[in-house]
Amino acid sequence: MQGLAARRILSKFDYLSTVSGGGYTGAMLTAWVQRAGYDNVERQLVDGPHSNAAISPLQHLRRYSSYLSPSAGLLSTDMLALVALYVRNLLLNWFVLIPILLAAIILLKLVALWAWTFQASDTEIAMLGLLAVALAGTSMVDSLQQRPGWGDESSSRSRFLALELLPTLLAGLLISVAALKIYQQLMVDTDVKGSDQLQLLSFLKELKWYGNVAVVAAGTYFVAAVLALSFSPPRAGKDDDKSTSENIRSGELHKGVLHRGMLIVLALTASGAVVGLLLARIIDLIGAPSPDATDTAFSPVKVFMLMCLGPSVFMTAVFLAELLYCALTGKVSWGDAEREWLGRAAGYHARAAVFWSLAFAVIYLGSYGINYLYRESVTSLSGLIATGGLAGVVASLVGKSSSTMAVFKKGYATLASRSLNVVLAVAATAFIIILTSVLSAVVDWLVLPACVLPGYNALWFDAKYDVLGPLFMVFLWTVLVGGIASWFVNTNRFSLHGVYRNRLIRTFLGASKEKRKPNAFTDFYEGDNLNLSDLWPNAAPDKGRIPPQYLVQNIAMNIVATRELAWQERKAMSFVVTPWWCGCGDQNRKSQVLRADLSGASGCYRVSKNYGKGISVGTSMAISGAAASPNMGYHSSPALSLLLTFFNVRLGAWLGNPNSAGNRTWQHAGPRIAGWPMIQEALGLTDGTKGYVYLSDGGHFDNLGLYEMVRRRCQLIIISDAGCDPDFGFEDLGNACRKISIDQDVDIEFEALKMVSRKTPPVEGPYFAVAKIKYRDLGGKQGILVYIKPNFQGIEPISVRSYALKATVFPHESTADQFFGESQFEAYRALGRFAIDNIDGAAGVTYSDVDAFMKAIRAHAAKPAAPPAGPAPAQPQAAVPATGAAAGLGAGTVMSPQGG
Repeated sequence: MQGLAARRILSKFDYLSTVSGGGYTGAMLTAWVQRAGYDNVERQLVDGPHSNAAISPLQHLRRYSSYLSPSAGLLSTDMLALVALYVRNLLLNWFVLIPILLAAIILLKLVALWAWTFQASDTEIAMLGLLAVALAGTSMVDSLQQRPGWGDESSSRSRFLALELLPTLLAGLLISVAALKIYQQLMVDTDVKGSDQLQLLSFLKELKWYGNVAVVAAGTYFVAAVLALSFSPPRAGKDDDKSTSENIRSGELHKGVLHRGMLIVLALTASGAVVGLLLARIIDLIGAPSPDATDTAFSPVKVFMLMCLGPSVFMTAVFLAELLYCALTGKVSWGDAEREWLGRAAGYHARAAVFWSLAFAVIYLGSYGINYLYRESVTSLSGLIATGGLAGVVASLVGKSSSTMAVFKKGYATLASRSLNVVLAVAATAFIIILTSVLSAVVDWLVLPACVLPGYNALWFDAKYDVLGPLFMVFLWTVLVGGIASWFVNTNRFSLHGVYRNRLIRTFLGASKEKRKPNAFTDFYEGDNLNLSDLWPNAAPDKGRIPPQYLVQNIAMNIVATRELAWQERKAMSFVVTPWWCGCGDQNRKSQVLRADLSGASGCYRVSKNYGKGISVGTSMAISGAAASPNMGYHSSPALSLLLTFFNVRLGAWLGNPNSAGNRTWQHAGPRIAGWPMIQEALGLTDGTKGYVYLSDGGHFDNLGLYEMVRRRCQLIIISDAGCDPDFGFEDLGNACRKISIDQDVDIEFEALKMVSRKTPPVEGPYFAVAKIKYRDLGGKQGILVYIKPNFQGIEPISVRSYALKATVFPHESTADQFFGESQFEAYRALGRFAIDNIDGAAGVTYSDVDAFMKAIRAHAAKPAAPPAGPAPAQPQAAVPATGAAAGLGAGTVMSPQGG
């Protein structure tokens, strides 16, 4: 900024596009110019502050260079205030999250304990069996209707989950409960064999009941097949809009269609019989009491095995039976398509089965282990809990490391990055298991009588306790506490976003506030902030003053759960906040479905004055720099999302969706209910189609701010890339150019990219590169891009060299460093000034417009390599740091004239 101001062209740009840490300085410049005018700002940037100024904006920035905690020291009041705010917000968020986890644990315990303890009559057992049969049959009918070659194929994921997967899971659970009740009666009624009193269930109570179960299952499949066949309309041939040209009803009856249909129905019936045989046999192996058992009480271990494995066994039996069906129907014309459908359905079933069994095992065996340690060694229990907490913290820190990648690429993965990803996976898994186990044990302690606590193992493993009533009351209280907390705890306000936002506003927007009146105790002032709608062009500076550039703050709209396969790596969309509009240019007004083909995207924008209850510069600046968030675009990973949500590491914010899904929410400052957004964050369910969207650091999509400038077809663009890239892999530049080429059909071709990473001893080279922007839709018209990237070459001013000798990775230190000292701040500022002073080989030359400056740069770039013209001219005592490097977050700031 100082270098461009010295060339007299800083005010000549039309757009200022900022992202991530570059947005801090960009917001500061915009607010400063809005309040004082460009003439005054440029004069202070070049000549220093007026002598009568109490404190200049530049000196204010130096004062708060360590903006999170201006007072140095771990025990300083600023640092302790940060810790207190984090702990307070963490506890408030736990009042929302922990009741959700507890409710899920208690619900599972309620179902299982009810299944064990309630006394079922023969009629009730029969009703359980009939309900299971009805659910399995309903699931099968809907499954056939969704398959290629059968019904209408309207198999959306939501329909499959609701009408096929969920009924199948419930059917397996009810079968397990019915089997449990049968085995319990066998243990109690020793004369049941051969008895005539239990006519309805006598055939089920025989240990050799496999044939009966097979008949019931075969009958269920037969009825389902007949119903599905009746509901399936014939295909209209190749003109039909279905995935197959034929189905089970295609053709004429007298030409073998009826015969084919009957054979397929019989094949499905046979597979149903296999389901029954397998299910009965496996359930019998798991739950049947031993023939020589003398105790009339049914073993708790058998109960655990039945409830834990029963639904999984049913889904396994369904999968194995499908082998027979696929073999018998292998010659039908739609066979390949149907087998693909069955394979995908089997994948969903397997995931649900594994999740059910693992969750059940962790909840009960984990509780058993916690209580065992409680009895045997409190020290060991304390160590286990401490290990779980440490694992969560380690996973959170490792997950944010630049060495871990959510999307693994074998060509780029090093041993260190692979090791860190293994550590992340192991630590996250350990934390989740220990947390669930402890919460499960806490539930047991809450509901069991005090007299049994000293010697009990778990809710199931000693004796049957009549605790259904107390357990249900704990469930109700948990839901009540969670609901109240979810209503009052705002997800945006009570997170790191609020803490982060306040300190950014004080540092970067408070710098230009005249007659600032901060609170004497906290040093915060409400008047530091500005509404976006109060910026130019909505509000012009005083008469005769040059206004600021049109500010474009780049943000990432997270779509981690998107079903668009082409976006599985990026997992985010570009979202912009400007003085006029806020929204996403790649959404479609008429459809909430996201597609990689953006040719028909109309863009969805809302008026900034009302968006998010009147979004401010401070809020958008904080969101644009929200590097650490549960959902982080192409940096997202499931384990990390869960941990960052639980530990409330949320710098991003939830705001209304700019498309039609947000018609009722876009003016809200955040979600009314906190629970559901937190669940979406934790499980990575953000997809851009709901009422609220999760917004985070723009660097999670484009860390240079270039994407939106190319969208506006700007002709001359200057980028300052201050991202952390010590190896000069140009990841951010490559990412932006790739997405621009794919989405906008615009190619960016560099004339030369000769910048190299820091060497020992230092090697001289350019700080910049020039590229052509090829706009095909403008008749082949080309734009010019100047790409500036800092490096240390050993020829910089002494303030830079002295710091660089101590910091061996300068100027690419970790972006996790948010606490700049005086020497570090000055080193980055002076390097940025030196780079611009020598970018054209003519330090001190001023230009009348940006075009002349760009021509001089290109002419200098075309010359043979030569050292810079010499040391930089005298610097003012108070100065601003290089754009994009103010807070070390790694950012790109784009300045562009002649915007389209």
